[in-house]
Amino acid sequence: MSLHYEARTRALNIKHGERVLIKRKAEDEEDGWENGWDDDMDIHIDTIGVAVDVHEGSGGVRVRHPNGEHWYYPFFVLDFIDR
Repeated sequence: MSLHYEARTRALNIKHGERVLIKRKAEDEEDGWENGWDDDMDIHIDTIGVAVDVHEGSGGVRVRHPNGEHWYYPFFVLDFIDR
């Protein structure tokens, strides 16, 4: 993960339990995110989940969805609802 991406993720100070809206699909390795989008994540676009943690390696924000699934998303596809 690029240092620029890591710094921007850290600056968001993402908290466990924050509600987030998945706004859009991300391109693989977009904007410094060292991960790829899985097609199974598409069903969660325009839905709300809960932030669980941030993965130090990929910089992805792990989001728990109402159906019990967890996925890692780059911060730039998330809207933080309670902020």
